[in-house]
Amino acid sequence: MEQMDFQSSAKETWSKFNASQVRTPSTRLEYTEPICVGDQKVAKLDIDEIEIETAYWKNAIFCIVHGANRPFKVFEGFVKRVWGNLGIEKIVRMHFGFTLVSFRDEATRDLVLETGVIHFDKKPVVLRPWSTDMESTQMIKSVPVWIRLNGLGLQYWGRNSLSALVSTIGKPIMMDKVT
Repeated sequence: MEQMDFQSSAKETWSKFNASQVRTPSTRLEYTEPICVGDQKVAKLDIDEIEIETAYWKNAIFCIVHGANRPFKVFEGFVKRVWGNLGIEKIVRMHFGFTLVSFRDEATRDLVLETGVIHFDKKPVVLRPWSTDMESTQMIKSVPVWIRLNGLGLQYWGRNSLSALVSTIGKPIMMDKVT
């Protein structure tokens, strides 16, 4: 009974929808007849459009903050404060907590990537350049993490001892000046 109510409710809702009344014409999609290859339907893509989109997004970077469940608007404000003077074209919320930030040119994108680690809410922001073969779910294979070894005896502060201890967690990169 509930399924019938849901289906009739859905039909009623969609019957009121009129695509010609969409206020933003640029968001309207059109049906494109797929190509049939055997018993499979295959999309017929416009190579020129793909090249235009590729050229537009080549100046973009993916950002993710591990360990932070931040609202998009908060992170967007952070991005604008940190890189706003560099010429941000677009900030887009993606899936799995990723944010895509597009810059005016490739040189600016590279400058941002070379600047080094930035932190949001005391957590590192992982940055990767966008590419056409990128799968965001496979993008992050390793993340640099700064760890504190509180209470570690001074006798273990030597480079070799610290390297051995930290190697139990992952690949050590560096220690701070105080150590």
